[in-house]
Amino acid sequence: MIDSLSSLQDIAEVDISPSRLLSIYSTNLLWNLFLTSTALHAIALITSPLQAVYKWYRRQSSDSDTFLPYVCTIIPSSLWLRYALFIHDAKLIILQTYAVAMHSFFLTMLIYYKTKKVCSGSV
Repeated sequence: MIDSLSSLQDIAEVDISPSRLLSIYSTNLLWNLFLTSTALHAIALITSPLQAVYKWYRRQSSDSDTFLPYVCTIIPSSLWLRYALFIHDAKLIILQTYAVAMHSFFLTMLIYYKTKKVCSGSV
């Protein structure tokens, strides 16, 4: 219990203010531009299943899509988020929080449209 309280206090101490992020970013501009392009690529990859969610929305069913790829992506993202919190890396915390939120959204929508198909099919 004491360990979890100290880790919560450590999380609260992570400074992700805009001025802090700007100072981190401008320290080594060339390297940070490379990292930014990598982060944008990661965001695009994380967001790519939105086309599947749109397909599920149009059809009102997730057809034969399986939950396995979404579970297999949320687990490593959660572990990376835990690591980012451990090392107090603001950039990684932001990216992995976004990844966990999006993967949770995809999994929720998959379950929603699977149950919608099951409920409408049994009527």
